[in-house]
Amino acid sequence: DRLNVWVNGVPIYGRNGVSLLHLSSHDYSTDLTISLDEGDNFIEVSTMNSVGVESLKQNIEIVHENPNAERNLYFVGIGACQFKDASMNLDYADKDIRDIAQLYGKSSAFNNVYVDTFLNKAVNKNIFEDIKTHLKNATVYDQVVVMYSGHGVLDDDMNYYLSSYAIDFEKPAKKGIPYEMLDNLLDNIAPRKKLILID
Repeated sequence: DRLNVWVNGVPIYGRNGVSLLHLSSHDYSTDLTISLDEGDNFIEVSTMNSVGVESLKQNIEIVHENPNAERNLYFVGIGACQFKDASMNLDYADKDIRDIAQLYGKSSAFNNVYVDTFLNKAVNKNIFEDIKTHLKNATVYDQVVVMYSGHGVLDDDMNYYLSSYAIDFEKPAKKGIPYEMLDNLLDNIAPRKKLILID
């Protein structure tokens, strides 16, 4: 059904791996090109069948040295402090994002620091596609930090939503941001050092 490859515990083809369904075969052989991170790289490979049974993982460890590699930081800050329903406004969510963005922006630990912030009225589902496209520019040597500050809301089925500017707090599925959209930003991108912060 699918092939999965991890480097240091991070799935390099995303959490769903590479689909093999189109092959209609029990045997599969291929060569893979895997970008290695600086230092130890513990590589694991497994397959999974259509009912979710996973093979034993095969592994190899490779040490990679590249002291001249460019290392960048990508910081994405999403802060929802003001809402269409003004009774739900917060005091500091947007300030927290600005402060952290400013802190990272001054960092000298990276060759480049790329900062993107989306605040208040700019917080909606539509920003996530642009953010994901931007993060696709990052390399295996880079680090990604995504921070969200705002309300967290559960619907009647206990699904978790982040508050957009226009969220209906009684029915968060309506214009709210499903948590999975935030989580998916870090899936299937090159960097292996990735962090989500939620306040």
